[in-house]
Amino acid sequence: MNTVHRFHLETDGIALAFWEKGEGNRILICTHGYRQEKEQFLQLFDEVPDGWKILAFDQPMHGNTHWDNKDYCFDRVFFRKLWGILLEKYPNAEWNLMGFSMGGKSAMMLHMEASLPVRSVILIAPGGVYTTPLNRFFSYHSIGRPVFHFFLDNPRSVMKVVDFTHRKKWIRPFQYRFIKAHFNNPETSKFLKRFTDIYRNFDFSFPDYGRFTQTQNTEIHLIWGNHDEVVTPDQTKLFLKYLPQTHLRMIDGKHNLIEENLSEVKEIVKTIMTKT
Repeated sequence: MNTVHRFHLETDGIALAFWEKGEGNRILICTHGYRQEKEQFLQLFDEVPDGWKILAFDQPMHGNTHWDNKDYCFDRVFFRKLWGILLEKYPNAEWNLMGFSMGGKSAMMLHMEASLPVRSVILIAPGGVYTTPLNRFFSYHSIGRPVFHFFLDNPRSVMKVVDFTHRKKWIRPFQYRFIKAHFNNPETSKFLKRFTDIYRNFDFSFPDYGRFTQTQNTEIHLIWGNHDEVVTPDQTKLFLKYLPQTHLRMIDGKHNLIEENLSEVKEIVKTIMTKT
């Protein structure tokens, strides 16, 4: 069984927590989902295929990563800086990416900022394919974020509106549960305010990503659950519209495929890595 090596990559008051497993020069960088950690990928790689090395890191506000520089946000500018650090540490690598949920968005943004070719991208129920206008306003707009922070500090009036829209079935059950969990818990509200500051530019145009991939010799693999309530499977249509070269695999499962459909996802990922 391969040994897991843990370390931090540091720059300008930021320390990203990584684990590394395997001895090869074919590197797969893994990025996790919201309120999860890099450890979720260890269960996929109890054994690393010959010739491969797996890297996984905790994104800001998660796990053992420290983000003490308020001038930096987690965006494409930072990803360019991260690539420079990675290329210096692993100068002879062939690069591959894998992301789950929010980490799928990170993987696609990393792909666009890579200065060297990326051989393959594996996306498991990825975020970033479609963002609602309201989410985009509250998460990424210079006016919308302060308004969102005000709502987090004054949740009672907001919850009346949210409860009403839920009764009218104007929002999905997952959205209702997510809002209720964050607005009714002071610690979670505090987390989300800090999160929206660090991730204030964590956004990109998915059609632009589709056009970008047409200029690359990159294999795109998409794994999705057909009962996903978090990132709904109808978004695969957008994916195939803008990235028609995508290899799509639908699984009879919900959103947390790595935990709930581990053996099936593990076999799919192993097959992709063997063929890549």
